[in-house]
Amino acid sequence: MANFYYMDTDKNFNHENDSLFKKNTIKTSNNNLKVLNIAFCFDDNFVMPTGVAIASVIENNKDSHLHFHLFFESISEKNKSRILEIQGDNVSITTYELQEELSVNPNTLILGIPKSTCLRFMVPFVLRHEVDSVLYLDGDMICLDSLHALHDLNLKGHIAAVVADSKEMQQKASTLGYGIDTDKYFNAGFLFINVSEWNFKNVTAVAFNMINSGTIYKYADQDVLNILLNENIKLIDKKYNKTITLSPIDRVDDNASRGTTILHYVTKNKPWFMIFESQIFFYYLNQSPWKDTQLKLTPNASLLRIKAKKLLSDKKFVDWIKYFSLYIKYKLFSK
Repeated sequence: MANFYYMDTDKNFNHENDSLFKKNTIKTSNNNLKVLNIAFCFDDNFVMPTGVAIASVIENNKDSHLHFHLFFESISEKNKSRILEIQGDNVSITTYELQEELSVNPNTLILGIPKSTCLRFMVPFVLRHEVDSVLYLDGDMICLDSLHALHDLNLKGHIAAVVADSKEMQQKASTLGYGIDTDKYFNAGFLFINVSEWNFKNVTAVAFNMINSGTIYKYADQDVLNILLNENIKLIDKKYNKTITLSPIDRVDDNASRGTTILHYVTKNKPWFMIFESQIFFYYLNQSPWKDTQLKLTPNASLLRIKAKKLLSDKKFVDWIKYFSLYIKYKLFSK
């Protein structure tokens, strides 16, 4: 097992870290467009949503050379094959497959956060000799507009450009005793990273040291990054990380998409569950190699009950019978 526990944070990250990944350049585009390096990190449970996110970036960014750096652990051969099917004349793809088990303190992943999310700590270190900047994106995002303006974003003196989290999340963060300016608490799903500054500050080593120290961080790697980067971030427009929570009784993302560059589906209410009827997600799913994926209906039974109740109040009795029956079926047989 790879050991990422670092007590001596004054030293540089000196693990033979590059050997932990099997690197494979699977697609190269030759063009004169400006290169935008984009990183995703995922496991087999998140490869399909990530593929949809990639499809959305490609669809809306024909004016950039998109170089995707895909960091993953434990994905199926079928999903590896689907990655090979990603299309785009302006697209390059390099994969980085973790060769050893990632060691992350499981006690800090208390919200069901997959440990593969901590791979984001490693991205700027692994790419340190290759790129000046890299855009990290969560796999539960959809790109709705061009990212071209990021080419001209000045990161000098900053480790990363980020988007401030919601006032609700910032209020929660203020109660956690981290000793940071929570008005700058950000959602870590979007990180436009200054690679040299990240490595100069030794963020990778310190972040793994913190996550494995025994301290419980409520929002896991996001809290760690906020603590480390609080004084070295550049806040940018919220349109680059518009967070929303889906509802079974309203198409929330239809309204949230207006004026949004990147839509971010936070909480466990993800658009790949059919109950949320996310036409935006379904559109980009159909542009991806995962278009034949059989989607699940709902993350839990209570959402079926909520939808059935709303249909009953709207006097849509046929649909009410359908969803109430599904609710009963789900309660009885999905344990």
